[in-house]
Amino acid sequence: VVQRPQKLLTGIGGMLLLTGLFVLCLDASIRAFSGPDVPQLSYASIAVVFLAGNALGSAAPTPGGMGAVEGALTLGLIAVGLPKEVAAPAVLL
Repeated sequence: VVQRPQKLLTGIGGMLLLTGLFVLCLDASIRAFSGPDVPQLSYASIAVVFLAGNALGSAAPTPGGMGAVEGALTLGLIAVGLPKEVAAPAVLL
C-alpha cells in the first residue's frame, strides 16, 4: 500500500461504490413493495438504516450474521416510518 497508494484508493473507492449500490438496491426494493399511500424514505435515511443494520447484525453470534442482519434492517426501516408490511418483504428481497 505504501509503494502503490493507487491500490488503497481503488479499494476504498470500490467499497464506497459497493455500499452505495447496496443502498440503491434496498431503495428499489422498498419502492417495489410500496404503494401510493406509503411514505417515501430519503436516500440518507435508507443509508443510515443499512449501515447500522449491517453493523448490528454482523455482531450477532450466528453464522455470517444470517437472520440478524435482516431483522436489524427490518426493525430499522420500521423505526424510520416504513410500515412492517413493506419493510419485511423489501429486506428479504
